[in-house]
Amino acid sequence: MRPRDLAVIAAVLLVGAFAIADAVRGNHHEPARIGPSDTKATTTPNPVQGVPEPPQGLPASGTVVFTDGETCSLREFDVASGTELPHRGRIRTNCFFTAPILSGRVAIGLGGVSAIRPFQLMNLLAPKRDLGRHRALLGTIEWASDGQTVSWCTTATRGFLTSFEAPPTRVPGCPAAFTADDEPVFVRKHSLVIAGRAVAHGTTPIEWVSAPPNAPWIVIIRGNVAERWSGDRRLGRTVLPGWIRRARPTISTNGCEIGARRGLAVFVLPLDCSREPPRSYPGREIAWSPDNHWVAVAARHSIDFYHEDDLGPLARWRLVASHLAWVAE
Repeated sequence: MRPRDLAVIAAVLLVGAFAIADAVRGNHHEPARIGPSDTKATTTPNPVQGVPEPPQGLPASGTVVFTDGETCSLREFDVASGTELPHRGRIRTNCFFTAPILSGRVAIGLGGVSAIRPFQLMNLLAPKRDLGRHRALLGTIEWASDGQTVSWCTTATRGFLTSFEAPPTRVPGCPAAFTADDEPVFVRKHSLVIAGRAVAHGTTPIEWVSAPPNAPWIVIIRGNVAERWSGDRRLGRTVLPGWIRRARPTISTNGCEIGARRGLAVFVLPLDCSREPPRSYPGREIAWSPDNHWVAVAARHSIDFYHEDDLGPLARWRLVASHLAWVAE
């Protein structure tokens, strides 16, 4: 055999050896090309690491007002769009605030270490935002549902009231709530006093009072029993768990449910006028929407939104709230 033939045979054998090695390894093939019809559409981009997702809008109205869990500054977001409303300058608080469902007015805590602390009344919608500064036991600040009247107390028997058109006036006691027509409600042990008239009589002391913004009745708690009253007529009665006496309840917008924190969850307890079952949400505070179909819950690392027909959250804002309220636009 001639040398040239031997070279040809050697080259053929070498190419065959490389082909067999490629087949065994299987990792030197050119990747398949994907045409337009083979690609998968992506509706939600991957979040950028370290950048929080923007709040998601919801099919609901109103705004959520809350104190930031890290800075205690007051913030406000439109629920439908998920956008933050731009208030002039940072509104600093001591993490406490309270607001009526209407009017854009708020009362914010300003600090202090004593039981009676300074607070400021503000109108978030007006060019002149400051409505005055006062001192109060912060847990005693109460609003009429339309936001036109507010009261506060410095002792259990020393209260003040203002409708913003005149300086605050002294009232005979500490208002616990307001009726639908802006009458202050006082507690006198076993009864309520409205416009000088004693109503809602009972045999045990009244420990908690609330006037729902969209209901023509007042809800009181005696021990672990909730009662709904309209004038001197009791409309209904509900036995609640015994731990409710150690809680600070929140009333629903329609006045048929009570929310209260226990441990790491907020429990929603139906009253006699509700058709909803009891339920609970992870978190520390709850606020109902103005139409009562939604709730916002201040959870550990977010504000979670639930609809009355769903068990899981429909939106989760990566914002930490120490205290929150849901108000009408």
